[in-house]
Amino acid sequence: MSRESSNIGYQNLTEFLQEHPWENHWLEKAQPVDYLWNITLPVNAEDLWVYLTDTSTTNQALGLAKMHFTEKEGRLFGSSVNLGIPLEWEEVPWTWDYATSLESARIYSKGFAQYVRAIYRLFPQKESLKLYIYFGWIPKGLFSRWLLKLSMPQIKKKYNEYLQNLAKTIGKNKTSQNMLLQESKVGYLSEEQKDRLTASLSRIEKKGFSHSLSQKILQYINTQADENMYRIRPIEVAKHIEYEQKEVIRFFIHACKESIFNISWDLVCPHCRGVRDEIKHLGEIPNFGSCDVCEIEFDADQINSLEITFHIHPSIRDVEKVFYCSAEPAKKPHILSQISIPTRKTIQLSTKFPEGRYRFRIKGDKNYDFLDVQKTSDAGELYLSNKVENQTHTVKEQPLLVLKNTDTQDRTFIIEKDEEDQYSLRPKDLFLVQDFHDLFSEEAIATGMSLDVGIQTILFTDIVGSTRLYAEEGDGGAFQKVKEHFVTIYEYIQSNNGAVVKTIGDAAMAVFPTPLEALQAAIKLQENFSSANPTGLRIRISLHTGPCLTVKLNSNIDYFGNTVNYAAKLQTTCDAGEISFSEESKQNPLMKDFLQASEYSYKEIAFQLSGANEENPVFRMHIS
Repeated sequence: MSRESSNIGYQNLTEFLQEHPWENHWLEKAQPVDYLWNITLPVNAEDLWVYLTDTSTTNQALGLAKMHFTEKEGRLFGSSVNLGIPLEWEEVPWTWDYATSLESARIYSKGFAQYVRAIYRLFPQKESLKLYIYFGWIPKGLFSRWLLKLSMPQIKKKYNEYLQNLAKTIGKNKTSQNMLLQESKVGYLSEEQKDRLTASLSRIEKKGFSHSLSQKILQYINTQADENMYRIRPIEVAKHIEYEQKEVIRFFIHACKESIFNISWDLVCPHCRGVRDEIKHLGEIPNFGSCDVCEIEFDADQINSLEITFHIHPSIRDVEKVFYCSAEPAKKPHILSQISIPTRKTIQLSTKFPEGRYRFRIKGDKNYDFLDVQKTSDAGELYLSNKVENQTHTVKEQPLLVLKNTDTQDRTFIIEKDEEDQYSLRPKDLFLVQDFHDLFSEEAIATGMSLDVGIQTILFTDIVGSTRLYAEEGDGGAFQKVKEHFVTIYEYIQSNNGAVVKTIGDAAMAVFPTPLEALQAAIKLQENFSSANPTGLRIRISLHTGPCLTVKLNSNIDYFGNTVNYAAKLQTTCDAGEISFSEESKQNPLMKDFLQASEYSYKEIAFQLSGANEENPVFRMHIS
């Protein structure tokens, strides 16, 4: 793949083919049929790129036939029927360079062509964009050659109409950075299905969910095309229907119990983010996964290896897994450039990467180099080879990247965003939802396995003076007060985005996504269980922030590790009406701001774990 064309494009097809020549072994089979045209659009390259790479939507808009794909040993095979002609092919791995070029190819075993390639090139102008579209075929015979020449003018017309309409859409919605979900104007549900769904949604509403959310979910199920309904991502749905994310996740959990959805634990490749396996139960997750496409094996217990999605229940709607194209770049939006470089060859890229951090890797290799793209950087050129050495490079927004393959075989160079998929629902997120623990208590991790859930804040509560309570109230009276106190614990923890993991006697253990939310819940709890509380119950609370694992304990999900142990030990540093929190929790930026503005004071005390040599600073806050 060369990058030697001028900034204004190509004069003609001959010039284009000089930059993108046919390989000799294809030229030996037949004379190619080549078509190149360009269109000027009033958009910028970055805005159009998101839509242009979604070739599945494009092909659907152009009226092309549905396609079926199967993966075999890392190779993707497709089939369809077009104009009554059965087509079967193998997809050649796509190559692309962010907002600059996109190339795909197919090797046909059935159909009117032996080989087809498509290339898009984008050339920004002062206030517009010139887009070149190329299609090249190696036809199978005279009939195929005639058919292609007959159909291409009509394909060109449809393409241009689609792109002009797309440019108008982009112009009206400048803030749109992605092509999430597109509602259909037709309904997909029969009256019987709609009645069944409405009845189920009504039962969910009675559990405290709003009618507005219920109706948005009804509309979503009834209007989304099959390609959006096969693998439903609740965070994406929340953005699409403009509703609070956690409430939508809670709704989906309850909807599973009403047989509207089925939950799926998807084993996801950490490189390409493709689904390698769809698992029905948490306990069936294996220890390891593999991706033949990326040529790697990976640990299934890592944060990025699992994603929770939902499938519509077949009694509500029968959804077919539909493809109009393999659409690799649209399915891998985190990968900005994927370039196959022949052995001993060098290419240059001048890609305008948005400011941020990126990873550079070679396909099949788990090592990374990091690229920090900064507007203020003066570094305009960077040399990268297939020998990745875990280095960090700082470059400006549009550097000249010199990529050299020094290996004795072809290598694929990849540059990707170093960030989480913002639409993925991970176990660490789901385990923070109390409804999941309450409704899916039978779901547990396999014995002997643990899941990395990253940085969490663990909170412990405990009743102070429980011995006296049981002596004064008796077992029955004490039990009732303790039970009622747990209801309040659950209420305040849930209202601050936490979840109760378990109760142990008079104590509760909870998990929060941030230390600030844990502290806010702790303050409200201490204000409730003050000396004025009619129950007479007083509690102590401790919290600590750090890395956690989830494991199976007594057939339930539990949290494990030094963070949990340390949070529990902090109970010894506080008394009734008090909260103790660690230095790790205090250093959180949001926590710092809150403490500076808080009406409650706190003081530092020394704390030493049994068996430890050093004392650690701990902070104790008196509330009531």
